[in-house]
Amino acid sequence: MQPVQEANEQESQESILLRSLLARGEDLRSKEVFDMLVAEQDGRKRLGILILLREFYQSMVSPDGKKAIPDLETVDRKIRLSKERSRRNFVRRVYRKNKLFALEEIRTRYPDYEDVLLIKDLAVKSRKPKRKKHKPILDLRRCQLEKLTALLRSGDLPEVEYHSVCNRIVMLQNAHDLRLPIPLTVKLQGETLVYDFDWKTRENIVKSFVELANKQGMTHELLKKRYQEVRSSPNSF
Repeated sequence: MQPVQEANEQESQESILLRSLLARGEDLRSKEVFDMLVAEQDGRKRLGILILLREFYQSMVSPDGKKAIPDLETVDRKIRLSKERSRRNFVRRVYRKNKLFALEEIRTRYPDYEDVLLIKDLAVKSRKPKRKKHKPILDLRRCQLEKLTALLRSGDLPEVEYHSVCNRIVMLQNAHDLRLPIPLTVKLQGETLVYDFDWKTRENIVKSFVELANKQGMTHELLKKRYQEVRSSPNSF
């Protein structure tokens, strides 16, 4: 029997088995599918059968517990894509190893392989440039700078307030550039203390500290404990 005829017969048998498995899909159990998958991997390694059994098994062990039986069209598409990927990888390996006689070697595995396909298989898709990831702005000073900048852009400020905002932006930017600590003046029970926070301290940390300081009955003694916690915690930055 010729190799082409053997290949056609194998494909025909595989197609029949695929249809049979699809028809029985609803009745199969995960253990049964797993055993069949292992047997196929250790045995004939038929691509279509492996793909279908994997689809079955992944569906059966999915967290939602819903069994989604793929249709023949989906399986055929995955088989085609897998074969194309295998062929492309083989072609690239052969071409990289021996450019001059690559076509001859490729045609020993793929007799109908054409020159046009070689160009297609060797083509490398241009990668999309990676978008730069911007870390969210969380520290107090930069948050304030963003808010003030947005206020300026609104264009609805009276002249006096406009200049005041500009001066505030300059002061904040200089303090940020020089990495100066963030001073917070708190007056409690007639005593005034200044709590210096690291220049990178998050806005929500400083705001929560202000809220704590404004609580009725708060003392500097209690506030100092919280201040030390903030200063020593890596989550404050």
